[in-house]
Amino acid sequence: MISLICVYNDKKMVKDMISSIHTKVDIEPILVDNTKNKFMSAAEALEYGMKKSTGEIVCFLHQDIIFFEDTFFERLESYINENQNQLLGVAGVNKTEGIVSSIKSGPWKASYTTIKENDGLKMVITLDEVLIACHRVLFEKKIIHFDKKICDGWHLYGADLCLQAQEKGIAVMVLAAGLHHLSTGNADYNFYITFDRLAHKYQKKFSKIYVTSSWTYTNPILRKILFTYRKLRKIF
Repeated sequence: MISLICVYNDKKMVKDMISSIHTKVDIEPILVDNTKNKFMSAAEALEYGMKKSTGEIVCFLHQDIIFFEDTFFERLESYINENQNQLLGVAGVNKTEGIVSSIKSGPWKASYTTIKENDGLKMVITLDEVLIACHRVLFEKKIIHFDKKICDGWHLYGADLCLQAQEKGIAVMVLAAGLHHLSTGNADYNFYITFDRLAHKYQKKFSKIYVTSSWTYTNPILRKILFTYRKLRKIF
């Protein structure tokens, strides 16, 4: 069984997301209600949902998704059962191709075509938080965990999981998916504050950190110069 763990603040949106799923795989929806801002961070809310879930596979996903492929969860289940030591997502970034994905994104349905179903899996550095799945054993054995101190808001909790995984030799992979992510994300000021903390956390391991919407140095001096440049250019 796959547990779908989703934090939502829009009841209609999450209902539409669940209604769009057509699969032969047993699905356990774990819908974490945040309409009244009970949770202050995605890490806190998803950890709560994780504890309520019972599926061998856990899938953390956004509320603003519409699935239009019937075999996605079968393929996801198959890949994870073949190898429990991996994180799988539907969008990520690597150094050679940039964004690796096949999903449609935003109100204009911009389409990425850097991976196709018959490509299997492609390795990436980090995954976009739109959808990240793994075998629950990775959490139960404390190989990875949600870092509520570093990711104390709604950004980069998935990137942190991916970097933790790489430190432990766990593969981070993208598979093709037929879905539409209705939004394109929001790299606001809080995003870059969290990104700075994330870079500090991993500065002894990585020289740069790449995510689907940005990148940064981990060296504190270069990081500060880049942050100042982005602020002057009013990027956030």
